[in-house]
Amino acid sequence: MIRITSSTLASRLTSDLTRLSSTQSRLTQQMASGKRLSEASDDVPATGRVMSYESEKRMLQQYERNAQRGLTNIAVSTTTLTSIRQLASKAFNLAPTASSSGDPAQHTALATQLDGYLEQVLSLANTQVNGNYLFGAEETGSAPFSATRDATTGRISSVTYTGTTGAAPQIDVSEGARVATTTSGAQNQDLETFLNHLVQLRDAVAVDDKTATNSIQNALGDDEDNMVDTLSSLATSQYRIEVTRTQNATRFNQLANLSDGESNIDLAETIIQFQSAERSYSAALQAGSKLFQQSLLDYI
Repeated sequence: MIRITSSTLASRLTSDLTRLSSTQSRLTQQMASGKRLSEASDDVPATGRVMSYESEKRMLQQYERNAQRGLTNIAVSTTTLTSIRQLASKAFNLAPTASSSGDPAQHTALATQLDGYLEQVLSLANTQVNGNYLFGAEETGSAPFSATRDATTGRISSVTYTGTTGAAPQIDVSEGARVATTTSGAQNQDLETFLNHLVQLRDAVAVDDKTATNSIQNALGDDEDNMVDTLSSLATSQYRIEVTRTQNATRFNQLANLSDGESNIDLAETIIQFQSAERSYSAALQAGSKLFQQSLLDYI
């Protein structure tokens, strides 16, 4: 018969009690916090998956911040261009009045009105959002439209676009998806053309040059068409961002659920496990108590 010494029994009992106590402690902590993973060692594979989910969630949060900034730029750009288009429409409708009038005083008044439109459009074309100029394409740090003024009258004699001429700036709204949030260099140059058409119309109206007035009116119609095209491209960008935001939000919620599934406990299951560990601990104590009531001679 194999004899088991009391020291061996004590060692095994101590080990079992320590293990059961540790299990109880872990389950108690889980029930208190609602979390299954308090340390990476609790479940290394699950911890790795949770870290991956959290990393993707942070990336989606960055995309959302990008999207919000982009939508702000689009909203302000759209509002600004709509205001410019309204001024273009007013100038277009004013030209026939100037052509039909033979009153020099009215020509002067209409030219002054056009000069007011010109100043408004120039100010709008240099609109900023959070310190960045909207209509300079990649150049956002300085005013994209500068005016040359008559030394005597102070009136604008020409307008120059000083921004970049390339594509519109883009933002990342999801992995592999970039969207323009303002206007391109070519679209901004169309604004420069419109501003100079206003200069020409004002000057033609001031001297009652009917031929030039009628010609510039036609050019203003083309300028309005260009603005409609630009507004359409901004609306397309806005739609793309909104669709992508919805997709990102869905993915974020999926990741949150996956992460919670890995890290959060099932409370009912955890309570059952705790009760089982508690019963095992109590049974071990009782068994140990009975064993050590016997004499060491019983094992000799």
